[in-house]
Amino acid sequence: MQRVAIIVILIEGLAFSTFAASIRIFRPEQYNELGKFTETTIRGALPEMGKMYGKTDKPIRFILVSSDSDFIRYTGTRLPDWVGAATIFPPGIVIMKTPDYAHTTLRQYRTTILHELVHLTMGQSVPLNLMPVWFSEGLAIYFSEEFDSRSRVVVSFAMLKKRLISLDRLSDFLRLGQPTAELAYAESGTAIEYLASAYGVTVFQEILTAMKRGKDFEMALALATNIEPADFEFHWREYLSKNYQWVFLLDIQYILWVVMTILVVLAWLSIRERNKKTVRKWDEQEQKEQVYFGKM
Repeated sequence: MQRVAIIVILIEGLAFSTFAASIRIFRPEQYNELGKFTETTIRGALPEMGKMYGKTDKPIRFILVSSDSDFIRYTGTRLPDWVGAATIFPPGIVIMKTPDYAHTTLRQYRTTILHELVHLTMGQSVPLNLMPVWFSEGLAIYFSEEFDSRSRVVVSFAMLKKRLISLDRLSDFLRLGQPTAELAYAESGTAIEYLASAYGVTVFQEILTAMKRGKDFEMALALATNIEPADFEFHWREYLSKNYQWVFLLDIQYILWVVMTILVVLAWLSIRERNKKTVRKWDEQEQKEQVYFGKM
């Protein structure tokens, strides 16, 4: 309750817009247009979120901040610089960095809104601490469209280098360095992709519904997939082996490296061949000179 009271006191100094009965966007006065954009993004995504996690009658509150000091005040801690937002439970409020503060584009800002909205609506349905981090974070990046070709390349390279992180070790992502955290998020996305591919997107609603009825996550997962919890990682890794083995070849840097290597080899072969021709020409000239002088 103390944490709720602190946040309520802090947001009293901010302007807010009530766009619907349950949506409030708190922001400094100069970010009125950004507040409207945030609301539009939330409103457009809520119907899909409702299908996934069930409709909520709880308020949706976003606080937009534009400085380190405000972000720390509202989150209550210092998070890594690469973190663009945080969802606080309780009281169920999303703290968002403005694009100018986070040095992101409006498109990236929109993605972050969707990511945190997944956490917020899912947490209002089932407490996030009752499910593994790979599941909650995987759903957030999968449905916010953060899970893209780069994420797939990251996982593929980890497979190539035998550096995949086991699912049971995917816990506190914020304590990981950024490269490792990027892999952790990407792996979580592949786990959700595997579930959606094998069982359809309704599997997530089935899992959450079972948890609402008192089942723990492992039991809910088993009921929805007929896979024993201990065997889930095996099936996930099989999916990766079939679908991600050569994805790293799509990495533009890798392609450029391969192309440059080929060009260097071709240039070396060309120079070697040209040198051989030059040496042969010199040999032929020397033989002709020897014949000429022999006749004299």
